[in-house]
Amino acid sequence: MTILITIVVAFPVGVCAAIYLEEYAGDSAVNRLIRTNINNLAGVPSIIYGMLGLAVFVRGLERLTSGAIFGLADPTSANGRTILSAGLTLACSSCR
Repeated sequence: MTILITIVVAFPVGVCAAIYLEEYAGDSAVNRLIRTNINNLAGVPSIIYGMLGLAVFVRGLERLTSGAIFGLADPTSANGRTILSAGLTLACSSCR
């Protein structure tokens, strides 16, 4: 399930970003900044993406990733540590 979520999120985002940057993006300051950040993210160790996932998806978006916002989880046991959090974290690291 984790890999399925990763593929569903990372593949379209990565392909669309690559097509946009290669075919449609001009030579503006914003596009140069995006390209520089993509090149820099390639050198970031995977453990940093794990800490990003913990901070953003598990802690920051806890109600969304646990399903509590939709009423799908028990509010006493929902903590955000789900397959969705793992898949979104892997998607962030694989889009680099």
